[in-house]
Amino acid sequence: MLLQIAPLSLMAGEPTSQLKNATDKLIAVVSDVSLRPAGKKNQLDSKVINIVDKLLCWDEFSRRALGTHWYDRTASEKKEFITLLRQYMVSSYIDYDTCYSGEKISFLKEKIYGGYGTITGEVNILDRMYVPVEFSVVRKDGAWQIYNASVAGLNFVDYYRNQINDIIAKSSYKELIKRLKGKKGLGQIDLTFQSKESNHVHR
Repeated sequence: MLLQIAPLSLMAGEPTSQLKNATDKLIAVVSDVSLRPAGKKNQLDSKVINIVDKLLCWDEFSRRALGTHWYDRTASEKKEFITLLRQYMVSSYIDYDTCYSGEKISFLKEKIYGGYGTITGEVNILDRMYVPVEFSVVRKDGAWQIYNASVAGLNFVDYYRNQINDIIAKSSYKELIKRLKGKKGLGQIDLTFQSKESNHVHR
């Protein structure tokens, strides 16, 4: 998953503190060698998903990813879309071996405006490359949750909105739902940092 990187907080307002606490828990789980055997994968997945579901605001992410098409959907269709997109995202990114290899993240700055905010930072790769990251957060039910993230300039909401718009424009919303149910057709952002050399800052 996106946040499987060891946290190092330099500035801790409430949103940053909550993000750091969540990533601390996530790292503890994915670093637990007792959960690494193949027979424990379901248990590991369950623990990770439990943390991620509390950290991410799937409602806000889904609404923004669907864009203007959101307003054409009924309440039940919106609920179905949120559920299916969450399932797609989880199945696409819950790969510990490729998404986490000991990188560290520094939370550098946060900006809050009402019930929304941004947290910026950078991923430290072997003390030689620094990848910029930015998290968009929203306050919901008394907690701050992430609804979007940008990694090395690659924006999650923008990426999936473009994919969704393309499918609907070329086919239909029904086809989009069909693809989500089959967990295919939307692609995924490459989180292998080594593939983003052009966006790295070398120090």
